[in-house]
Order: sequence, then structure tokens, then C-alpha cells
Amino acid sequence: MKKWIFASLMMLCLGMTGRAANDSEIKNLKARQEVLKLTTKLNALKICYEKELAKLDKYQAEATEVNANADATQVITYSTENAAAVAKAAKERAKQLKKVTKANKRLDNQRKKLKKLEEKMSKTQNQLDQLNKRIEFVSQ
Repeated sequence: MKKWIFASLMMLCLGMTGRAANDSEIKNLKARQEVLKLTTKLNALKICYEKELAKLDKYQAEATEVNANADATQVITYSTENAAAVAKAAKERAKQLKKVTKANKRLDNQRKKLKKLEEKMSKTQNQLDQLNKRIEFVSQ
């Protein structure tokens, strides 16, 4: 009976030391898995950033065109002789200025989106760098 208890204690001790060696390997593998997840997230953010950058170019061209059209139109000269023509010209000018405002607002919102994406990419990259440093330290 004593031999059997002694043998089971020995097996238990061997199992614990084997498990301790595997714990560091498991932690290392989990850290690498986290690195892969962060890399995937970073790549997705980069793709989204490129799409938003293309939209920004489109909105910038549109805003430039609308601004140029608004600048090219003649400023209304007020005349008491032809009030209807002045009113019509003022309405047209107001429409153009609304288009300019809308295009500039859209452009500004797109720039804010890009800035937020850049911040997310930077944050993810920092997390990735920290994990890589930790993995290199553990594996050495």
C-alpha cells in the first residue's frame, strides 16, 4: 500500500512539473494568437482607411468644383428697376452657397473619420508592438 501511495505521489509530482513547462508555452502561444488578432484588426483598419481616403479625394474634388462654381458666378448687383430678376439671382446664389456649405461639411466630416481611423490604427499598432516585445522577452 505504501509503495502504491509513493508511486502515485511521484506521478503527481512529475505531472505538475510537466504542466509547469507547458504553461509558459501556452502563454506564449496565446500571446501569439493575440498578435495575430491584432494584426488582422490592423489590416482591416488599413483597408477601411484606404476606402475612406478614396472617398475623401472624391469629396475634395466635388468641394473644389462647387466652390469654383460659386466663385465664378457674378455677385448680385441690386437694382430697383428689376426686382424680380434680383430676387431670382439671390435665390440661385443662396442655392449655390447651400451646396458649398454641404460639400464643405461633408469634406470636414470625412477628414474627421480619417483622423479617427488613424488614431485607431496607431493604438492598435502600439498594442501590437507591446505584445511583440513581450513575446520576444518570454521566448529568450
